[in-house]
Amino acid sequence: MKKLLSVMIAIMLCVALCTAASAASYENLNADEIAYLNGIAEKLGRKLTDSEVFGFSQVNSEHCRHKIFNGTFIIDGKEMPSSLFKLIKKTSQENPNSLVSAYKDNVAFVKGPKAKQFAPCNPQQADYFKEKDIKTVLHCM
Repeated sequence: MKKLLSVMIAIMLCVALCTAASAASYENLNADEIAYLNGIAEKLGRKLTDSEVFGFSQVNSEHCRHKIFNGTFIIDGKEMPSSLFKLIKKTSQENPNSLVSAYKDNVAFVKGPKAKQFAPCNPQQADYFKEKDIKTVLHCM
């Protein structure tokens, strides 16, 4: 059951991140955000540009602010003691698997494959090249 919950939370996170990545217009903003932008436009005495709306959408997306995942989590009318984001963090802490770093600056890194690095023996000058195995990480958004 614990493993299934972890998988379900991971899937929900991926869906939310993909949805947030496409937030580029008023269609993806809630009523409060639209009202806020309309108020700014009124103060400026002009309509906002597409670039301004796009920037606001990105900065205020679920991915950047975690506004949905940090909200009150209610199941069958009962408020849960933890937000969905806290549950996701808890799952990652209890089962880090290949996780290297997460929940810092909206990015995560997982252990990647070993790779062959082909580089000069002395990078400060022209030199012979050597191969060596290096550890890699994969960047996740």
